[in-house]
Amino acid sequence: MNINGCQHQCIEHIKQLQGYYVLFFSDDMQGLNQDAYMSLLPKFTKNSIDTIKQTLKEIGFEGKKNQIRTLGSKITGCEDLRVICVGLGNTDALDAMTAKSCGLSLGKHISKHDETCITIAWPKAWLTPQDNHPVHPLLVGIEAGCYRFDRYKTKSKPKSKTTFYHVVPLPYQQHFSFLLNLLLGQNLAKDLMNEPANILTPKAFTERILELDKFGVKVTLLDCHQLEKENMHALLSVGKASIHKPYLAIMEWSPSNASTSQQPLAFVGKGICFDTGGINLKPSGFIEDMHHDMGGSAAVVGAMLTIAKSHLPKKVVGVVALAENSIAGNATRPSDIISSRSGKSIYIGNTDAEGRLILADAIDYTIDRFKPESIIDLATLTGACVIALGSVYAGLFSNNDILAKSLIKSGTRVDELLWRLPLHKAYDQMIDSPVADVSNIGNKKREAGAITAAQFLQRFVKNNTPWAHLDIAGTAFGTSDPVHGKHCSGFGVAILADIIKQACNH
Repeated sequence: MNINGCQHQCIEHIKQLQGYYVLFFSDDMQGLNQDAYMSLLPKFTKNSIDTIKQTLKEIGFEGKKNQIRTLGSKITGCEDLRVICVGLGNTDALDAMTAKSCGLSLGKHISKHDETCITIAWPKAWLTPQDNHPVHPLLVGIEAGCYRFDRYKTKSKPKSKTTFYHVVPLPYQQHFSFLLNLLLGQNLAKDLMNEPANILTPKAFTERILELDKFGVKVTLLDCHQLEKENMHALLSVGKASIHKPYLAIMEWSPSNASTSQQPLAFVGKGICFDTGGINLKPSGFIEDMHHDMGGSAAVVGAMLTIAKSHLPKKVVGVVALAENSIAGNATRPSDIISSRSGKSIYIGNTDAEGRLILADAIDYTIDRFKPESIIDLATLTGACVIALGSVYAGLFSNNDILAKSLIKSGTRVDELLWRLPLHKAYDQMIDSPVADVSNIGNKKREAGAITAAQFLQRFVKNNTPWAHLDIAGTAFGTSDPVHGKHCSGFGVAILADIIKQACNH
């Protein structure tokens, strides 16, 4: 699976590696991981560390956050020791945002100087099982700084991938490997989201998903004929105007040590590979980004890669509905009434409210076929959620307090923040239709747009299945994210993988 980004290896001891060693410093010039190096590599001694600090002082490095300095032959008496020094600032106030920002500065520095071999010896104090250590946000920031999506630039100089060697004591390697697998899953999600829609059609997306088979994930695809047999007319109605026909892709992770009676956790992702808005056409300034409108499905695929690579002992099912919302003579129209797999009829109040239609069929199918213990859907669903929460928090809706609290806790742990928004029967009334069972959009005043979208989805959740909906429209695109910048963020991968990891620990 060709994934943009760096290569990472988790090792226990430093061997004779060529390249640069990363030293972290606080703003009082304490070397935060110097002891890790000194215990593993003869060239790192108290004298060499003192020499490094003195050299840094002479060139004005003070350990302030985002300060980066590279030392090579400048280290008198240690000319063969090349180090990249990173300032983290006041480590008493080192939160995830600051750590991610410092990691970003390091990643950009490495990428700019085309370094191909980087070693980081991580201090044990950062590896103990606590939620507030900076390792994960530092890794995310480093990877974001190195990440490029330039495969279609013909004049760019080919760049060798940077290899990071992470020195981690044996007792912590399993968890650290999970963090590295998170990076893989997030990069896969970013790659998928950044692909242009003429390349990543629904069919091409399924071909990328089929590559998960090599990691032990069983993949099943439903094409138009099979979707018709499943009565998935909501999904078919969205995709019928495109020459690229819709699919449903089902990914099953069933570890060998899982009991046959174990119910899976299920993830469902919205995969609109391009969204014109349909007959309710999107305006310029918005439509150009609509090849990103499959961010929910990208997160599900990335999470399945992380879970499989980490061999997590929990059954998981990922289902993604893939379609293009296009315009043609046979396109679904405003005021049409369509059917759904559940049997509910849907009034089309707006053809740009299409994501909830494909999710409705996918949710109904997943609950019927897999009878999951809980189901979580992710979607770049509403502009209303972007207006409410920006790119900092994703919106969370749920019919189950325990599931909602678990997701919020996982989000905090992996720095993918969730804010719970309400579900209420008063909002439910806003999507009642006089001519069908439900309308796909609320009243024309556009009130509570994110909430009414969630209320719509809730109508297709049955059998009292614990369910949560994550509206990631603001967090996944990354356009105003200071870390990911113009690139998409891969938001959702870490939450989904962590919720599975936590379920395995209980």
